[in-house]
Amino acid sequence: MRDVDHNTPQQIWVNEATKLVYFQGTRDTPLEHHLYVVSYEAPGDVVRLTKPGFSHSCSVSQNFDMFVSHYSNVSTPPCVHVYKLTGSEGNPLHMVPEFWASMMESPGGWRGGGGTITTSDTTTSTITIMIFIIMVITTTTLNTINIIINQLAETTR
Repeated sequence: MRDVDHNTPQQIWVNEATKLVYFQGTRDTPLEHHLYVVSYEAPGDVVRLTKPGFSHSCSVSQNFDMFVSHYSNVSTPPCVHVYKLTGSEGNPLHMVPEFWASMMESPGGWRGGGGTITTSDTTTSTITIMIFIIMVITTTTLNTINIIINQLAETTR
């Protein structure tokens, strides 16, 4: 990992089936945290999965098919986006994060009154609202969101 990232990764997830390692780090710039993926079978290409220009705190689902990114920068209030990872089975390293749902904090924060929920389609609206309600009730930790996403993903298959 030292060849990939100059700093110790914050979190690491290993998908043994596809031989991919997902990790958070500051590879591109020390000012931004991102989610990356690399093959441990053929190390070399490191793919950034999150948008540049923001600092991200991420959590990857147990099935490695989704991730949650809580991100912001100096001009953007904190947002939480849920992405579905899609890509070719022939080359699993070239995944594309596909927008699934978004929850944006209002200037007053979650407790200050509301936020905005957006989804990629109407079928995920109910799931997104459930996630939003649980986030408001609990302490909005990424671990909680990750558990919810894994459970919801299992019920929608």
